[in-house]
Amino acid sequence: MFYSDTLPEKIIAKLKEKGIYNDNDRIVAFYDDTMFLTGNKGIVCTQDSLYIYTATNVNKIPLVDVKDILFREIDKEKYIYKMIVVNKKNEELNITPGSIPNDEMHLLVDVINLFRKK
Repeated sequence: MFYSDTLPEKIIAKLKEKGIYNDNDRIVAFYDDTMFLTGNKGIVCTQDSLYIYTATNVNKIPLVDVKDILFREIDKEKYIYKMIVVNKKNEELNITPGSIPNDEMHLLVDVINLFRKK
């Protein structure tokens, strides 16, 4: 489920528990990659960083290190796309959430990129 700017309180509590969010952060975009909006797996973009997290791992990518975030077509016939982060060294990291629909992934990429390019 995709959110922008406002999150449910139970998700904010889960993100605080994981050390991803504090009350001074601004949520730019959020995608929860769980069936029942548990906050155990997803992507959060704050004003400073992009977080990709699971129940056991948090990967923080400072936005200053991001050159681009791409919505890349992988297989045209099967309608498969990936969400790719490109860093300043032109290294690519696939951060595609497992269950994200393509339209939500495209929106997530667009919202983050619009914020980054302000």
